[in-house]
Formats: sequence, structure tokens, C-alpha cells
Amino acid sequence: MSKQSNNQSRLTFHEEQSASASLESVGADAWSRSRVTERWGRASVGPLLVAVLAAGAMLACGAEPGTGDEAAQPETESAALGLAGLTGLPPGDSQHSVVVDGITHDFFVHVPSRRRLGGYPLVVSLHGGGGNAQSHETTVNMTAASEQYGFVLVTPEGYKTAARPKQTWNAGACCGVAADHDVDHVAAIEAIVSEVEQLVRIRSGQVYAMGHSNGGMMAYRLACDASETFAAIALSSGYLMDVDVDAEPDEQVFVCNPSRPVGILHFHGKADLCAPFYGGPSAGFDPSERPPVSASIQHFLAANQCSPGPDIQVQGQARCMNWDQCAGGVEVELCAIEGHGHSWPGATRYPSLVCGGELNDDVGTAEMWEFFERHAR
Repeated sequence: MSKQSNNQSRLTFHEEQSASASLESVGADAWSRSRVTERWGRASVGPLLVAVLAAGAMLACGAEPGTGDEAAQPETESAALGLAGLTGLPPGDSQHSVVVDGITHDFFVHVPSRRRLGGYPLVVSLHGGGGNAQSHETTVNMTAASEQYGFVLVTPEGYKTAARPKQTWNAGACCGVAADHDVDHVAAIEAIVSEVEQLVRIRSGQVYAMGHSNGGMMAYRLACDASETFAAIALSSGYLMDVDVDAEPDEQVFVCNPSRPVGILHFHGKADLCAPFYGGPSAGFDPSERPPVSASIQHFLAANQCSPGPDIQVQGQARCMNWDQCAGGVEVELCAIEGHGHSWPGATRYPSLVCGGELNDDVGTAEMWEFFERHAR
């Protein structure tokens, strides 16, 4: 996110209530942002397990240049024909799987149509609880971002059983069958990243994760347990779920102690009933208690050794607090969005009407990508 602001202030983040009050006291401050304006179609894929199903190479001659120091340039047909040999996968969509602890984990890969000479950044995109890869992609439209910014997109499927078909991630104290069965989703996602690195040339130090709801919780767990792999995460409507606040007393589920600093970008709607901003019971399919967003932010301010006093920027209904004086040059950023419900910001589809609130596009995917670019290791 651009740091340009004519009216920035500093404050200490002690608890969400006081932080929210401070946010609300800041005047409306606009900053320049690029936006994902294109909408690219994603190939539809069936549920059958396929080892490698190439969706076909497709060349975008004359496409807009991407961002970054080695931004993709329009390719000639001969260059495109050589791209499959360079990356192992041609541009387009394909379906794959890995097996970890006897469990098959399916995932989809999108290779953008434009070339990055030094390899591609990688973004792992994690669906919400009860969702799936295809419905998640329909909502967040990361394929369009992959094409615009030139990163490889990986969209895995969560865990389900025949008796409990709602797919979830084991993010610790949530959610559903994945947490109940203690599925090692950290190991599974790291195995997926390793598999993709065998198929496509990925830039070292530019692996990121984004997720929504339970997928955002899983992104937090990756920041805890896979910090050597993931340089930064971005999420919406999620929390760090290292503690089960639904238990009496609170129960530590896992210890979040990253081995190195990880950038954190957290979007959260203040009208979200399924992931309440201040904590409390969820209105979603898993009605257990949720912690306040402040607990997640405070944990990573400490883990990343951030100095107190964030910069504050306001864009429309989004009020973003950014701590940029942290170990390893990383940042922790919280964007609280007034009136926004349970969706990725910038989404044009709201699949969770029971969760309250409305859609908002004051911040979103463009800010996510700017944040990731600043966190390349």
C-alpha cells in the first residue's frame, strides 16, 4: 500500500477498542492505489483427481506489462513455445495432488501467460471453511491478479470426509473436521509448494499466502509454523487460532513462534458477524467463540519485534494501521473496514449473507500485491 499521506498520526496499539477509537478519530485520507480492473476467466475443472492436467498454453501478445523489476513483457509465439520447457508447465490452469500422512491433497495451479525471466513469485490462495477452491476463486478472482501481476497462483482444497463434506483447514482451534482430525495442513501446504517448485521456476524468497475466513486462519498458522517458506501473508475475516477461547479456561492449541519475521496484512470488516471484529460467537457454520482481532495483531507485533506507534491511512471506509518498524524489515498492517461483512475486500460476490455487512472495495487485491512486493526476501 502506498505510504503517501498528508495527515498521518502515530498511536500505540493496546487493545482493539482503543485502537478502533483511534482509527475513527483519523480524518479521511486518500492515497494512490492501483486496481485489478481486468476480469480473466478461469478454466473450469472437475473434481476427479488428475496427476497433471494441463489446461493448455495461451499467449497474451501485447498484454499490459506487470510490476516488479523483471516485469513480464509481451511474448512472441516462438518464445511462448519455449516457455513450457523453461517452467515445466505451460501458461494456463492445471490440477495436481500430493499425499501427506496418507491423505491426498488436491490443488490447482495457474501459470500466468507472461514470462518472468528470473522465475515467478508464488501465491497460495486458501478458501474459507465450508468452501472449495473453485467457489473461492470465483469470489476473490486471484487468477486475474496472477495475470496482471505475473505470479503463479496455487489454490488448494481443504479437508473433508464423506460424513462431513464441508471442507476446512486445521488452523489450530478451528475449524470443523480438519481440526477434529488434526490434519497437518502446514506439512501439506509446504509439500504443495515444494511440488510446484519442481514444476515451475519460483523465485526464492517470494512465496506468499492469502486466505479468507478459515483460510485466513490457516494463513496465520503458516506464518507461525512455516515462516522459512512464507515471506508474508494477507488475509480477510480470520484470526490467529493458537488458543481455543471456546474452552473453559482458554486452552493453548499450538505455540506460535515463527523462526523469522513474516509480513502480516489483515483485512477485517467491522460488520462481520461470522468473524466478529471484537471477538465472540460466530454466526457461521462453526458457532464457536472467536478471539478479538487485536489478539492476532498484538501477537505478531511482538513476534516481529515491531516498534510501537503505527502510521494510519484512511481510504473510504477502510482505516489501515501499519507498523513498519519491525525486525527483518517486515510490516504488520491491519485494515478495519466500516460496514464491511464476511468477504475478501474487492470481491464482487458475497456468498455469506448470514454474516451481515456489505461488500467493500476501498482496499483489496492491489494492496495485497503491493504488500507482498515489499516483502520479497
